[in-house]
Amino acid sequence: MADSDERLAERTAAMRLDSEPSPSRPADLEILIPNPFERRDDEGHGASDAEMPTASPRPGPRDGRIAAAPALPQPPMYSGRTMQSRRDFMRKYEGYLVKVNALQTEWTAALAMHVSECIETDTRRMIARWEFSVV
Repeated sequence: MADSDERLAERTAAMRLDSEPSPSRPADLEILIPNPFERRDDEGHGASDAEMPTASPRPGPRDGRIAAAPALPQPPMYSGRTMQSRRDFMRKYEGYLVKVNALQTEWTAALAMHVSECIETDTRRMIARWEFSVV
């Protein structure tokens, strides 16, 4: 049995020597999936200091700044009838103004709604009738 194993090993070694070498890859063939760690010396590829045109409509110090508009806070709406509800509304409105003013920068302007726009129409009419004694 040992003889048959040795003969089989010899025949296998002879077959390996007689077989053709594996085909080599042509020099102009590139791999479809590039190796991200492979260093490439192509000109213009990966240059970090390349000049790029700006798309900003305004020249000057604002060039290159891109800002996304955040979701603006919603103003409170007043529809109460008592002084306590007015006080609560004004506290909420002042908090709203603080949030809107926090979004103000040199490049962006968030417009706050005027306090009269935060009062519902029916409530505004009721207040005007009371103030001007119109029944």
